[in-house]
Amino acid sequence: MSDLVKQFAHDESIKKKCEEFYIASSNILETLEKIDREIQEYLPCTIKTLKDQENRLYVRRFFLFEDVTFFVVVVDYLESTIRNRYDQWKYSSIIKINSSNRTGRCGC
Repeated sequence: MSDLVKQFAHDESIKKKCEEFYIASSNILETLEKIDREIQEYLPCTIKTLKDQENRLYVRRFFLFEDVTFFVVVVDYLESTIRNRYDQWKYSSIIKINSSNRTGRCGC
């Protein structure tokens, strides 16, 4: 009889462990379904937000490229202007030196 009691207790223990396992599995499945619902609900918003941010960054990058291009043009213009004025000054100095050599006076 004690073997029957032990077997019954063992069977009840296994039954209890199975029930706990099924309850835990059910809880895990419910959690996974909840996560899946949240992903389905929030993912499109997240993707849209990321695309919007990407578009804003693209536009900013475009404007930054335009600004850099503008500054390159301005620097080229300034460099050209300074070079031309220096060349004019140098040419003017050479003319003064040459004219002073003819007259024998200093071009000061």
